[in-house]
Amino acid sequence: MATAPEWAIISVYDKKGIVQLANALIQSSKVQVAASDGTYDHLINNGVPARFVVCNFYPFEETVSALGVTDNEVLANIDIGVCTYNICGARTADLITGAAAT
Repeated sequence: MATAPEWAIISVYDKKGIVQLANALIQSSKVQVAASDGTYDHLINNGVPARFVVCNFYPFEETVSALGVTDNEVLANIDIGVCTYNICGARTADLITGAAAT
């Protein structure tokens, strides 16, 4: 009997290293990768198991402390979606790992 493929849901603001990460997941774990707004919720709601959630936050602190920043720029950098990904991932995960950018 064939097993269903595993998926990595990737939604990041800072794209440094994301191509290498996605390629490593696909090559070493045979994981399929999906990445776009709303994809995570859509897949989970349709019974597709997600093993990994990879995301990072908008640069809110950097944006709000910039000189001359507009209210619209500040509002655009309040990250709502990634918080949801983290919560959904944590609720369905056996293992949760965090990493901080330096």
